[in-house]
Order: sequence, then C-alpha cells, then structure tokens
Amino acid sequence: MTGISEMLMDAGTASQSIAPANFDAFSKAIAVFTKTVRPRFINILDSNLLATDEYGRAIYGIDFSSVFRQPQNMSFLNIKEEVKALEGLGGNSDVLLLEDDGCYYLAGETGVVPLTKYRGTAPKINLPDLKESDQMGKTVTISDTDSLSKAVRGSKWTGLFTHDGQLIGFITSNFMFRLFHSESSNLIRKTPDAMYKAHSFLKMAGSTVHLGLYNLDGEFWLKTSTDIAKPRKGGQEEQLTNAIGPPVTIYERLIPAGLNEFQRLFSLLSKNN
Repeated sequence: MTGISEMLMDAGTASQSIAPANFDAFSKAIAVFTKTVRPRFINILDSNLLATDEYGRAIYGIDFSSVFRQPQNMSFLNIKEEVKALEGLGGNSDVLLLEDDGCYYLAGETGVVPLTKYRGTAPKINLPDLKESDQMGKTVTISDTDSLSKAVRGSKWTGLFTHDGQLIGFITSNFMFRLFHSESSNLIRKTPDAMYKAHSFLKMAGSTVHLGLYNLDGEFWLKTSTDIAKPRKGGQEEQLTNAIGPPVTIYERLIPAGLNEFQRLFSLLSKNN
C-alpha cells in the first residue's frame, strides 16, 4: 500500500484537484446526503451519486460533474467521523484527491481526510423514465425553502394534495399545514381530488425547489429538483444570491391516500365549508 506521504510528493500526477468553491459544494452535499438518507456507503459513478432510501421509496441523485475536473468514480463507507472531518477541510487553495488500496484522501490546507473505500458491489439503480409519463398540472417552484423545510422537519411523512391534478399544498404527520401559493387559498374550501403520502418532500432543499407530479403507467411519482445551496466564501450566511451547490434530483413513488388518513386537514376543510 502506497504511503500517503509518498503520494503527496507526487500529487501532480497521482491525483486531480478540486477548486475550493467546488470542494465546499462537494463536502456540503455529502454531509446533507448522509444525514438525510443515512446510506451504508456512498457510490459515485461518472461523477453522479445515486442512492435509494432505506425503504427503497425514493431515489436520490446528486450531479458532481461540475465539482470534478474529470469524470470521477468513488465508493466509500459512510463513517460519521470521516464525513464530519470532510466538512471541516477547506481553505483558499485547491483540495487534492488521491487514493491507495484502502482509502481515498482529500488533502487541503487544514489537513488530510481519509475516506474508507467500500469493497462491495453497489446495487444497480434504475431511474423512472418520466419523459414517457404524463405530468399532472404545472411544476411548482418554491423559493421560501427555509420556512417550509422547518415545517416538515421531524415529520414521519408529508401529505401532498391536489385540485384538478395540480399540487397546491401539504400537511405533515405532525399537523403542519401549508399552501404553496397564496392564490390557492380559495381552493381550500373544496375537498382535494387526490392526496399522496411522501417521505422525501423537502428533506433535501437548496435555495429553490421545483416539484413535478407525474403519472407513469398508473404509478404516481414526485420529482424534486433542487441544489445544495451554500454561500460563496466571503458571503453572508443569509444571502444565497451567489450560492453554489451541485444539482440534486429526487424521485419518489408516492402512495395514494384517503382523506380519512389526514384528520387535521379534514377538520380544516370542515371549518371552511
């Protein structure tokens, strides 16, 4: 096994480097991903991360093609201490990516972080072909992701509901109720025409989120497109105008549900009718 010190001496030919801003995006995305999905390992193929949640309900994809200067394949264990150390690595210089038989190494100004390689075979993940499906209603764009993410935080699931096939709002398992747009308030006087249980809803959300509801051969899918927003170095935490972050796409096969499963929403509708 080649020693890390020897590898660093020949880093110019033995590795590629990651620009500081791109490394911030990479480390942020990995940290959020592991907290949300809690995978046993992280598998990156051709600079794209694909994984399912523990129940196989949702497929999470993160596109790292803008992070790496050339296509990258990595497969490493989700070890809490290593991922946490990854978040603390950085600086104003490029981060070097190296590897030996047992680990990947990310070397920056503040140190070297090893990521233990995963030795197993990563399962094949097939994405739903939504190009061949019918989109129900228009895409919903959410910009106030902070407030809505707080509403779903800690909930076991979220109930999404539609009118005439259009997503208009949600209610969580802990009875937080929101409409996506204020102009939908007149529709709350009507009983929703469909309701779905979702588990991935806003669990990973950047500065903006786009939601699409699809019918694929009788199965209902929620497609979430977002990013992992992070202010550029020197920016203020609350200002995301210059945010960076890799594109994130989540596909979840939704479970149709009855109104009787959402007693709180049923109560709200009763008071408005």
